[in-house]
Amino acid sequence: MPDINAGFLNKDVSQGIDIQEVIGSVAANYIRKALTCSGQNKTRAAQLLGLKNYQTLNNWMEKYGISQ
Repeated sequence: MPDINAGFLNKDVSQGIDIQEVIGSVAANYIRKALTCSGQNKTRAAQLLGLKNYQTLNNWMEKYGISQ
């Protein structure tokens, strides 16, 4: 399976990009990876992502439309 983030650092900005969409895609990808790695434990996933606590992770999940 190709890495979905492979092109994010190499996007052609000459025609414009939606930076919020790019940031959201990267964040969502890593949130999902951290949840998988932590066995869906939000406290541990938050720690893996360098977030303050699980509530911060919940806020990010809500922002980027990620359900558990």
